[in-house]
Amino acid sequence: MDYNLEKSVWTDLDFDVMGWHDCSIYKYQLIDGRLKFDVDYIFEWVNPAYTGMPYTFWIAPATWVFHGVTDFELDLKLSNDWRLEIDDVTRETNDGKIEWDIGTRQGYFHFNADGFTKFVREKPTLQYSQQIPFNQRVWLSLEERTLEESNMRLPDEVVAQRVTQNRLYELALSRHVLTDRLRSIQTEHD
Repeated sequence: MDYNLEKSVWTDLDFDVMGWHDCSIYKYQLIDGRLKFDVDYIFEWVNPAYTGMPYTFWIAPATWVFHGVTDFELDLKLSNDWRLEIDDVTRETNDGKIEWDIGTRQGYFHFNADGFTKFVREKPTLQYSQQIPFNQRVWLSLEERTLEESNMRLPDEVVAQRVTQNRLYELALSRHVLTDRLRSIQTEHD
């Protein structure tokens, strides 16, 4: 299973076609007017293949960089789970400044910025929750490199885990289909 990635660098010009709901933030840094986030970007929510099956998600690790950041405000209430989950991202132009709000379930980031660039660091993979399992994510990074530029490759055990997950999902789907077929046959004979 492969996802057809349109491009590996996205910018604020693409903002209207991007969605951020439920994307996870693992790391952030503000230095010299550049605000960087390490995120699991959800490219697509996939409807269940069959009734009773869960949603699946095409997700890739990405570095999201805002440029020309000023007037930065942060209000977060973190608990034991240090990962942040995005609810919504909005932008608004006031007095010639572009204001950005990143609302998370744990609080918010508010700032002005000229725009952003998102670097997709790996090919999207099919996941069975709204984030890449931490043991499969391999590294936290704020590198501004795309998957084509990166020399980092997933360890064999991570690739094997993903293959196993996909196979288990396929087996669960087959089970649902066969169970429904059996019910249908039983109904016909009753």
